[in-house]
Amino acid sequence: MTLFVVPAYAVHELGVFELDGDAADNVNIDGDDWQNIYDKTDSSNATTGIIADPSPVSIFTGGRKDIQDIPQWGHKDGSVPDKDDLTNAYAAAYGVDNTTGGKDLVIYFGADRFANVGDAYIGFWFFQEKVEAMPNGSFSGVHKDGDVLVLIDYPQGANENPYAALLVWDPTCNKADSNDPQPEECAAKNLRLKAESSDDVSAECGANDSDDNGCAITNSDTTDSFWPYLSKSGASNFPSESFYEGGVNLTELLQGTNTCFSSFMAETRSSSSFTASLKDFVLGDFELCGIDLSKTCSGGTLSQTGDSIIYNYTVKVTNTGFGSLHDINVKDITANDDYYQALLAAGDTAEFSGTLETQTNGVLNKASVTAALVAGGTVEINDTTEFKCPTIPDPGILSITKECETLINRTSAGQYGVLVKYKGKVCNDSLVKINAVSITENHDSKNSTITVGDIGPKSCQDYNGEYVPVPPAEENLPLPAHDVRTFTDTVVAKGTTAIFGLPVDSGLPVSADCPLCVKPN
Repeated sequence: MTLFVVPAYAVHELGVFELDGDAADNVNIDGDDWQNIYDKTDSSNATTGIIADPSPVSIFTGGRKDIQDIPQWGHKDGSVPDKDDLTNAYAAAYGVDNTTGGKDLVIYFGADRFANVGDAYIGFWFFQEKVEAMPNGSFSGVHKDGDVLVLIDYPQGANENPYAALLVWDPTCNKADSNDPQPEECAAKNLRLKAESSDDVSAECGANDSDDNGCAITNSDTTDSFWPYLSKSGASNFPSESFYEGGVNLTELLQGTNTCFSSFMAETRSSSSFTASLKDFVLGDFELCGIDLSKTCSGGTLSQTGDSIIYNYTVKVTNTGFGSLHDINVKDITANDDYYQALLAAGDTAEFSGTLETQTNGVLNKASVTAALVAGGTVEINDTTEFKCPTIPDPGILSITKECETLINRTSAGQYGVLVKYKGKVCNDSLVKINAVSITENHDSKNSTITVGDIGPKSCQDYNGEYVPVPPAEENLPLPAHDVRTFTDTVVAKGTTAIFGLPVDSGLPVSADCPLCVKPN
């Protein structure tokens, strides 16, 4: 019995990728091949590209196994047996329409090796966490429940059939359930078997009459390489059994288990055992789940009080991965607004709108989003974005009026004296509040300042003052009253816009003439 063979559809016949034992794009067959992945003409949803691993770079240190967590692994530069020396590795993911109207996640993977003398035992890890080989010989990241391991064994021999198995990381497995574990049983410590090929049904692509959800194939003859490659024999193409590729429909095989992967690793192994020692590896990014946050900000109108700007904003959240996301929390950081959506299916977009009031013209509006892979789970996916709201022009406008009159006043000595009184209005003719308005009044070459304060939009404030005019030194007194000069007062107003912090004034000084005595006709 094998879960690799079920009444579904074959991964090598989906029309999205060729699994035919070579890297060449066959124009007569629908779908990509590794040639397309290399030259970036593919139609995949995600790809690692062709990851090179020139010898003697990055091999496992001794005694490392798949049953160990990633922090227990170690690596160094060095040599491995030629047949276990990987030269390149690659993976590509496709969302394929299924019979229920949704999409299945189908992953194609492959690797090539330095020498073809000897059995090939290759593993392909798909990690949910980002995993990297660190300069100090350790690995970053840890295994998470549901990390996927695909094992492909190609023993050499005329009557040998290739073997394929799909396992997931499961810490509840303390050891193998039996010497011959079946699907859904523990195959070894931390590894649960989900599917495997059988002795009766080959794992080779196209070898079965029935459809398969997973298969692998190698090149039986020399085939072309489209990326830099050099075999042990000095050939720049792939000698037979030097190039390996396969595919798995993870949606069908895992039936709802998480498929949100971030990293990919190809490895060579010492044997077909689930606890075999690890030899060489190739490691790279493989982001299959993601969320995209975008934001727009429009409008920009002044509030009624004139000391803030009101913007409209829209936040869009798109699930760019293969699986549904849960507990989507969106925060407009600038507006301090929060939004929540329980579920966002793969490919779907959720939209949230609101208003933002700010005292910053053209504010940089920031937002963030987080999501979990399961309802009530921990945050696994996040994104941030920012958008500069449009600026509005500085609308601050001040105007001022002035009038004056000349009065005869009693001096402190009880004599006649002259007194000039003036008054007027300073007005904010704009829609923005203007702060710290002051008036500079000038007479007799002397300035005085009148503090008005803040003036709201489309509002005015009265002002007034008085002074005793002083005759200039060049004026020869006594003179007839109607020949005495006219007293001229000027005023100008200034302030600062509440939002923009920009200076604004009333323009040219406004004057008022106050004669001591009107000249007779």
